[in-house]
Amino acid sequence: TSEEFWIASTQGGSHTRMGNVGGTPQAELYGVFHLLELIATQQAIPKDYHSVPSAPIRWVDEWDNLNGTIERGYAGPSIFFENGHVRQDLTRAGEYARLLSSIGINGCNVNNVNADLDLLTTEHLKEFARIADVFRPWGVRLALSIDLTSPQTVGGLDTDRKSTRLNS
Repeated sequence: TSEEFWIASTQGGSHTRMGNVGGTPQAELYGVFHLLELIATQQAIPKDYHSVPSAPIRWVDEWDNLNGTIERGYAGPSIFFENGHVRQDLTRAGEYARLLSSIGINGCNVNNVNADLDLLTTEHLKEFARIADVFRPWGVRLALSIDLTSPQTVGGLDTDRKSTRLNS
């Protein structure tokens, strides 16, 4: 897969050479994080190590609300939202993306599944792009939960049309 990586090391006299190769920049980042984990836990660096994620999508779901509260949250206010908008300071969101990447997580749904209808307004979509921007360097994709009535209530789409049957 594109997110697989290899770490190799060779001894040459008093020097050790190491290499990290990945199918994507994100995969190389996963390799670096794995190498740092080995060093931090004082484990031997393998001569040849190959890692392939067992699932292509590895996401976490957050339950943050636009007002800054977190449904079922016990550790303080949202790192993404406050007062109905995306926070101005997204430093902690970027640090969270780094943490997710360090354990191979490649996506994050940042909002509560009981989504606010305002999420799909042009203003909010521009704000969410800022979260995506702080996630992107760490290879983490942004996802949003949306209210299933949003196409009708926000987009003004008519949902009362009769369905057309195939093979009629």
